[in-house]
Amino acid sequence: MNPNSVIDGIGTTLTVGFPTTRVYTYATDRIEPPSFVVLVETIVYDATDRRNSDIWDFIVWAIVGRVSDRTARPALGGYLHPSTGVKGILEANKTLSGACDSLRVTEAEVSTLTIAGTEYLGAMFTVNVIG
Repeated sequence: MNPNSVIDGIGTTLTVGFPTTRVYTYATDRIEPPSFVVLVETIVYDATDRRNSDIWDFIVWAIVGRVSDRTARPALGGYLHPSTGVKGILEANKTLSGACDSLRVTEAEVSTLTIAGTEYLGAMFTVNVIG
């Protein structure tokens, strides 16, 4: 599995599912909400005691607005919905058009994130990918 292909596949899938949300497939020090940021978190090599059975966890940050913005919390709800939000959109393309064997969104954690001194409201999604 090529992690760059997976990151690009996640980014493309999110762009199609959320056409008005910007997608960053790299760490950035500037953000313009609403935005997604896609990063690799952890890798478990040879998960089933055989080569090419790696499990990768990717993080998708959905950043909806400044913490002080009254529209941020309601906006976040759309991303958290299990069937029409991030989970539903990504799991509808489980192989990311051939970039991986399977994926599953396993967790969403609502949190704040500080970027360039500005505190934003968002959710961190864990995307479990099997290669």
